[in-house]
This record gives sequence, C-alpha cells and structure tokens, in this order.
Amino acid sequence: MKTAVIVPPIKCQGIKNKLVSSIKSLADHQNFDRWIEPFCGSEVVAFNLQPKKALLADANIHIINFYNDLKNQQINPNLVKEFLDSKKMATYSKKKEQTIIIKCEKDLIKITTT
Repeated sequence: MKTAVIVPPIKCQGIKNKLVSSIKSLADHQNFDRWIEPFCGSEVVAFNLQPKKALLADANIHIINFYNDLKNQQINPNLVKEFLDSKKMATYSKKKEQTIIIKCEKDLIKITTT
C-alpha cells in the first residue's frame, strides 16, 4: 500500500512529489544524523521524511523567506485570509478543509488550510 504524500503549502517548479516514495525508501535504509537538501524548493521531501535534524537551502530567496516567516509565525492562515480579503483577491470553496483560491493576474494560486 502506498503512503499518501504530505503536500507542502506551496508549489514550485521542479517539485519532487513523484519522487518522495523512492527517496523515502532509500533514506529509510541509511544511517544519517542530519538530512541535507541544497535545493529544497517546496520542501516536500523534508516534510515526508521528517528528519530529526535538517539543513534545507534553496537558491530562491522567496521560498526561504516564506518558510522562515511561517516558522516565526509572521505568516499564518488568518493573516493570509485577511490580506487576500482586503485586496479582494480570494474566493473560497466549501470542503472539509478550507481552500483559498488567489487570483494573481493570469495565474491562480491555491492555498489549503485546515
């Protein structure tokens, strides 16, 4: 039975969703003190491996800033909702979890919160 992949809060080019099971099966047979990922991107691998210690980096400073702001609680679902409502940039769907669809010019960004 295949384990469901924990989906990160953002999506970016080169996301490793399809590789998580293979990476996890390889990592499960390794003995390491810290997971090091120089191109973490959306951090989907780290979310699914859940190492005790990790060093995550990326060349995209916006991704790094996003996760640092989450860690420092400068971004949370309520703040995102308030901002999007103030800019009239979001529509909502009714599901088990709340899904916010952000309208950014031609692109749509989807944020799922519980």
